[in-house]
Amino acid sequence: MLFRSDRKLTSRGRKNSIAMGQFIVDQKLLPELVIVSPSCRTRETYELASQAWPSNLPVSFVSSLYEASAETLLMSILENGEKLTSVMVIGHNPSLAILLNYMTREYFSEFNSMIFPTCCMAAVGFVPPAIRDISPNSGKLMAFKKVRDL
Repeated sequence: MLFRSDRKLTSRGRKNSIAMGQFIVDQKLLPELVIVSPSCRTRETYELASQAWPSNLPVSFVSSLYEASAETLLMSILENGEKLTSVMVIGHNPSLAILLNYMTREYFSEFNSMIFPTCCMAAVGFVPPAIRDISPNSGKLMAFKKVRDL
């Protein structure tokens, strides 16, 4: 029996990860740090997406991201990216959608996977120069892309 954290990506998921990784490069959305949940699917997503990324891009696999609350997710971003200006999270819903709502005032229902589906990307901009200085409702949704729209 496979546990949820052991599930692998489907063939479509592998193709989508590669396409999204290339989109991130093409749009110049590469961060200073990538934070990844330790689940099999998120590790695979990172490995496939990052094939198009510079090999020296720092990555941190953070065990607390699996089945994390939005608050835990935010704390992980703040702790790992404290002095940075850009961090990417490869994680899970509903925490990602809830955190996006909390930080931007945009509405992405955690119950509606059609709005925030698997393998989509949201880029949020903040005025403060460092991650440690961001605050709720201060972000602006700069980009939102579903892999099926690539």
